[in-house]
Amino acid sequence: MLARAGVVTGVVALVVACGGSTVSIGDPEGSSSGSSGTSGTSGSSNSPDPCSNAACDDIACPYGSTTPSGQCCPVCNPKPGTCAWNPSDSCTNKKGCSAGYERYEYGPGCCACRLTVCSTAGACVDGTTCPPGQHPAPAGCCGACTVTGECKDNSAPCKHFVCPPGYKPYGDGTCCSSCEPDPSTCADKKKAYEAWEATYIEQQNALKCTFDTDCMVQNLSNKCAGDCGTALAKVKAEEVAKAATAYGNQYCSTCPPDPIACPGVVLVAKCNQGKCQLFP
Repeated sequence: MLARAGVVTGVVALVVACGGSTVSIGDPEGSSSGSSGTSGTSGSSNSPDPCSNAACDDIACPYGSTTPSGQCCPVCNPKPGTCAWNPSDSCTNKKGCSAGYERYEYGPGCCACRLTVCSTAGACVDGTTCPPGQHPAPAGCCGACTVTGECKDNSAPCKHFVCPPGYKPYGDGTCCSSCEPDPSTCADKKKAYEAWEATYIEQQNALKCTFDTDCMVQNLSNKCAGDCGTALAKVKAEEVAKAATAYGNQYCSTCPPDPIACPGVVLVAKCNQGKCQLFP
C-alpha cells in the first residue's frame, strides 16, 4: 500500500504507521507546494520540497523505524539489543546465564539462555525473520516463529521445539517453555551402565581376595546411577571408581540425579570364597 504526500490546506505531510507510532515526513510549514494560496506562500524558500510528492510504503515496523539521511521515506530497522516482542528478553538486559546454560539470540535483539549441550541438537531453523502475524520466540535450543497470541509466558509451540539428546519439550502439550530431561532415555542409560559395571569389574578381576582385609566398601555413584556401596578388592577400588565416574560423565551427563534409598544397616566387605562381598 502506498501513501503519497500532498498539499492539504497549505501543509505538506506524510504520515506513516510504524510500530504503533506515526512518522510525519515533509514540509510542516507548506513552504513549497506550487500553490498561490495565502497559507502556501509563507515559506522562506521558492525551491520545491523533494519529499512533497514522495510515494512511501505504508509500513508497520515491529522493531521500530528510522528515516535514513537523504531519504524521504522511513525504513524498518531492528533497534540493536532491543526485543520488541518481550522487552525482558532484550539482549542489552540479559548479560549472562547460569552454570550449564549459554546465552543465544533467538530473534532480532531477543536473547535467552539455553542448555550448553544444545550444540549436539543439530542445525536450527532460522526463526529471526517471521511472516506477518508471527514473532520469534525461544524454543529450546533454537528460535522459532510462533503465531502472535498463540502461546504466552515466553513459550512457543511444542512442535517447533528443538531439544538436545536426552531431553524433551516441557509444557502443556501445545505450548512448551523449556527442555527437560527425558526419564525414558535416562532409564535406558542406567541399564546400560549397570551392564557395563558388572562386565568391567569382572574384566579387571576387581573382586579377587584372600583375606577379609583385602576388601573394602567403595561408593561408585556417578551420573548414571547412585550406589550405596560396592564390595571391591582394595587394590582395584580406586581404579573402578574412576572408571565409573568417567562413564557417567560421558553417557549420562544430561540425566538428573538417580534417587536411591540405602538400607538402614552398616554393610562391611568380607572375602567369601575368593571374592569380596557385602555383609551386614
